[in-house]
Amino acid sequence: MPYRRRLVSIFSLLAEAEAHVHGTTPDQVHFHEVGAVDSIIDIVGAASLPGLLRADAVFTGPVE
Repeated sequence: MPYRRRLVSIFSLLAEAEAHVHGTTPDQVHFHEVGAVDSIIDIVGAASLPGLLRADAVFTGPVE
């Protein structure tokens, strides 16, 4: 998946999750923690790093 599409997909999923938790729609979501600069850098880095490293796969452990 191209980098830009991956970023839009990630932020769309986050908006859907935030909307679900707050009982609203993704269009009405206001990012709080996710909108912080460090969070944006984390998301952009995670979305772009596999392509920059030319990784075939990415593995993670379970979310705590």
